[in-house]
Amino acid sequence: MHRFTFARYRFTLQPETTLRLPGFKGSAFRGGFGMAFRRAVCIQRRSHCTDCLLRRECVYSRVFETPVPPDSELMRKYAAAPHPFVIEPPETGQSDFDSSDRIVFHVTLVGQAAEYLPYFIFAFEQLGRRGFGSRINGHRGRYRLLEVRQAAPSGDNRAAEQVVYQGESGTLLSSIASAATWADLPLPPAGEPLVLTFHTPVRIKYQGRFADQLDFHVLFRNLLRRISMLSYFHCGHRLDDSGFAELVRSAQSIRTADHALRWQEQRRWSGRQKTSMKMGGLVGTVSYGGDLGPFLPYIALGRHLHCGKGCTFGLGRYTIA
Repeated sequence: MHRFTFARYRFTLQPETTLRLPGFKGSAFRGGFGMAFRRAVCIQRRSHCTDCLLRRECVYSRVFETPVPPDSELMRKYAAAPHPFVIEPPETGQSDFDSSDRIVFHVTLVGQAAEYLPYFIFAFEQLGRRGFGSRINGHRGRYRLLEVRQAAPSGDNRAAEQVVYQGESGTLLSSIASAATWADLPLPPAGEPLVLTFHTPVRIKYQGRFADQLDFHVLFRNLLRRISMLSYFHCGHRLDDSGFAELVRSAQSIRTADHALRWQEQRRWSGRQKTSMKMGGLVGTVSYGGDLGPFLPYIALGRHLHCGKGCTFGLGRYTIA
């Protein structure tokens, strides 16, 4: 488990003209960033990566369409592996931002993707220069990237954050802190109920449909699979799965102590598919009781990786009480 590494970064933007963003800002951040990233690194300018000669070497392909190697032990029937990043957009109802505002969001990079931090910074800089958000009088808003800080593994200790990029000088500091590992994460108390609050919709499919309640074993199965896939494809290490079957069986004995989740519907516009897509899921608080000790490391890591579908948009984000 110590080979699973990740790094979490705090981006701060300052609008230069009025920025207009939707209620759920994850779609705007993820969509705008994806287009800017592609413009920055794609050489052949094809609409799809599947038949590109450079697919297995291209930074864009590795981040957005991670190819599954022919000799892979996992996901052989899938075209691409899970994305090695999570964008946590600002969770605010504010829609219009001007030069007096600061827009803060977080990006988590998993394993080898942390090496691509300069590409992420460059893409977000280019997005701010080209224009971002909805058009106002025919023009998208512009912003400048003020700074990027590497956040502490706990995610709460602002004093431990380290500046890694300064926008005014355009300088990427060489003294970037090493990536965090599982061992750096604080664990919830083992003998107490586990209380999770989902701040953005969690979309987990179980038995062919999206779950309208969140039994612990449903949550844990999804989280375990996500962590295993990210470790294998982006950290170069297959987790020892000899005890996974027993863990999943044990997860079924964890009871739901309190359930205050509700379905929240929302949509996003896909510029690539030219259609509106549903991104609704469960939000609110749920608490679990039982012998939770064996599951807490996965729960602690999932706080940064999110769970369910749409994690790169910021969906499935939870905190631990």
